[in-house]
Amino acid sequence: MLLNANNTHDAAPITLACDYSSSVDEKGNSTEISGSVGMTISIKNGQFVAMTDNTCQGYFGQATDQKLTGSCEVQIQETPQMTVHSELSLNRITGELTITYSIKEGRKRNGLVHFGKCRRVEKLF
Repeated sequence: MLLNANNTHDAAPITLACDYSSSVDEKGNSTEISGSVGMTISIKNGQFVAMTDNTCQGYFGQATDQKLTGSCEVQIQETPQMTVHSELSLNRITGELTITYSIKEGRKRNGLVHFGKCRRVEKLF
């Protein structure tokens, strides 16, 4: 169990290591991938914050007994304006992870979905 499933209130922050296994692009093409993302999750009063080491450094959203769902948006380029919108879904029991990226450049949009699995880890220092 990644997080105490009975607690959607104040939980001590935990650290997760998440490994990607596959990706699907906006055309439906699926690819096996490798890669990882680290997260520190904090939950308070049914809300969560996931601080990550990927493009979206902070996801904010809802915590239920079963799942964390949240989003972030970050401008990665000013001229021409390019924005990344990302949504995160993390199963609190199995560790199954889905991160969706939507990249908007002017009127053009591209998308990508990463799938993976997270495990609870202790900080090294």
